[in-house]
Amino acid sequence: MAKYTRPFRNLLRDQSGLALIEFAYAMPLLMVLGFTGTETANLIQTQQKVSQTVLASADNAARVGTNTGLPGKVVYESDINDIFAGVPKQMEDEEFWSHSRIIMSSVEVNSDGDPFIAWQRCMGDKDFESTHGTMDTEPGEDELEGGVGEEGQKMLPLTGNALIYVELSTDYQPIFEQSIVGVKDFMNTELTQKAAFMVRDLRQMGALDNRTGSDPVASCS
Repeated sequence: MAKYTRPFRNLLRDQSGLALIEFAYAMPLLMVLGFTGTETANLIQTQQKVSQTVLASADNAARVGTNTGLPGKVVYESDINDIFAGVPKQMEDEEFWSHSRIIMSSVEVNSDGDPFIAWQRCMGDKDFESTHGTMDTEPGEDELEGGVGEEGQKMLPLTGNALIYVELSTDYQPIFEQSIVGVKDFMNTELTQKAAFMVRDLRQMGALDNRTGSDPVASCS
């Protein structure tokens, strides 16, 4: 009987290929961890890009303007269009506007000290609305009560000046499909950032001007 059972005893003691078997068991978990780690790192990087882009857009809009010999710089529709044109380049995403939206508002105060939106321009196909209303929002209404910004951190411009408030929202575009990652639904991650800058120089208040009369208007409607 020994010669018949010897092959089975040898098989039980045989450890060749053990590492390969253990790796086969561990590989699915390692792949999930690797995919998820890569996706998480990319999500964080994208969040940083959104933050830097919204800050740059608000800063640029607060500085832009042309000296025309009149008191205060004039801001044209083309100036805002140029700022919006740079957003996809900053985000390094040529399809950015298909899943994103930016809302830029110039906030002023009237003689009663109530804030209102003097002009507002938008770009992008994403369904996203400003938290502070539109150009039709009356001064003193709830959306603008106390200024713009988060509760406890609301801001108002000084009389005769303006505050540029920018809101940017984008749907995160994952590297891997959800079925591959298998841990978190990155497809449903919405990244939203806001920024505000006071206008630096003396500027003509009110509506934007149109340099040629036919420059496109980035309407929010």
